[in-house]
Amino acid sequence: MKAAAVLLLALAGAAMAQSPRELESAPPLPVYKVEPQYTPQARAHGLEGVVVLYVQIDKTGKPVNVKVLRGLGMGLDEQAVRAVKQWRFQPGLRLGRPVSMAAAINVVFKLPSGHV
Repeated sequence: MKAAAVLLLALAGAAMAQSPRELESAPPLPVYKVEPQYTPQARAHGLEGVVVLYVQIDKTGKPVNVKVLRGLGMGLDEQAVRAVKQWRFQPGLRLGRPVSMAAAINVVFKLPSGHV
């Protein structure tokens, strides 16, 4: 079974007010996703939750330097990393140009009702 993945991009240094130059900036956006797989052990224990990953997205839209910030265990952390490394993004923009940006990505693992 596939787990649902939810994306949350938290860009460091994002200001609440935007100047005209900041309007030319944009966070990276996912254009291709691979859903993470549940491990048999996590499924058997009914483990659900969120794996939070730190991801550096390069200026070509490829995720690099993927690290677990908060994990769940039972193999789900590794499954989240494996899936997100296959994602592709529209690169983040700064001053209208593609740049490398860091993001936090939440990968949600939720079992369907009546699993077993």
